[in-house]
Amino acid sequence: MKRIALLMLLLLTGFAAAAGAQGRRAAPDWVDPTSGRQRADYIVYYFHNEFRCRTCLALESEAEFAVRDEFAAELESGVIAWRTVNLQNPENEHFAAHYQLDGPSLVLVEWGEDAEVRWKNLDRIWELIGEPKKYHQYVQTELGAYLEGVPAKESE
Repeated sequence: MKRIALLMLLLLTGFAAAAGAQGRRAAPDWVDPTSGRQRADYIVYYFHNEFRCRTCLALESEAEFAVRDEFAAELESGVIAWRTVNLQNPENEHFAAHYQLDGPSLVLVEWGEDAEVRWKNLDRIWELIGEPKKYHQYVQTELGAYLEGVPAKESE
């Protein structure tokens, strides 16, 4: 399925409160002032702590490069959003529990009409960071499969 969207600026303003009787989270409150679009369909989160060692910085920069290199059109159209989040900011602490994180992580999230549909932690980033080509291939392959609807065991 091909997705077409307007070029937009996405602004991170946090998460809305929990929604619905089932305790599902509301979609992130990212608003593009020109189109009024509320959020991306997919969000690639890089979660980090306040202190960022050389390896943690490399995890982020290499992942962002891999995403921007392979999925530039999807980022530009707003289908995918890249977000970096400090887990140690009080307003972001819920991410660690929700996505079962214990440190810097790369997480793919799919949003439906008004709720999170699924998520996947790309836990091999730590294993592959010393091999940039394999690292990029891993991130790009996982995100490509995710966009095609391959299920993620972590969220099901």
